Amino acid sequence: MIPVIFNKLSITPILSSVMITGRCNSCCVTCGIWRSQPEGELTTNEWKNVFLQLRNEGVLYLNITGGEPLLRDDLVELVDYANSLGFYISIATNGYLLTEGLSLRLIDAGVKLFTISLDAIGAVFDRMRGFNGAYKKVNFICRRLSQIRKYKKIEILISATLTKETLETILDVVEFAQGLDIPVFFALVDFTPYFFLTAKNNALWISSEKEKLLDEIINELIKIKRKKDSLIRQSYTSLHYIKNYFRDPIQKGIPCSKSLTRICIDYQGRIYGGCWSLGYWGE
Repeated sequence: MIPVIFNKLSITPILSSVMITGRCNSCCVTCGIWRSQPEGELTTNEWKNVFLQLRNEGVLYLNITGGEPLLRDDLVELVDYANSLGFYISIATNGYLLTEGLSLRLIDAGVKLFTISLDAIGAVFDRMRGFNGAYKKVNFICRRLSQIRKYKKIEILISATLTKETLETILDVVEFAQGLDIPVFFALVDFTPYFFLTAKNNALWISSEKEKLLDEIINELIKIKRKKDSLIRQSYTSLHYIKNYFRDPIQKGIPCSKSLTRICIDYQGRIYGGCWSLGYWGE
């Protein structure tokens, strides 16, 4: 009954994820965007025009992503302009280029939320990111942001991607986040978006021999959420969804609201609807 009602609802996008660059300074095993040589990246003025169009269409939330958005020299200027339009602005970053000084400049320009990718702890994280020293850098900026938050009004979120490689360290990530009072959101390894296709590796998929461990970890996350709800950003329904995702990624009986409430735009200005997996819709 719920999917039937859901499909009849009139829903318009209120959030946009904008990939302001296709360049990246990381070599993540779960993503192939760094293997490409992106061309045709929108200019500063072109992005400002996109932001204005989105705001005029009623979009309220702007998630700036990449590639690695901090590689844009005009990032602070773009944030400042988006802020002048009234957006709630978040930035998704790998954190390697996020110094304390740049963090403060971005906050003053209008960033309200930093989402930092942290899938694992120590050497496992370095291996997932493709170079040594990655964990040390991300560990440092998470700690600095947690300090900055004491005198600047910002939110911080850790995004941890669940893969076969990271599964056994996920609870360590939660422990790290809890120590800094930073909530955690669990992304799921997914090779359907175009920028993930070239990284497709079945060895990263949590296959049947790890299903029991996955269930045990999700059950533990549910217990943690019951003790401190704000630490785990997912709802209980979403956590149960993760249990079945690696058995049945589509789960057709569950409607997806995000595909209706979000619009995605890549670095060339191409529109991908509410989900990168839905493919290119137009410009």
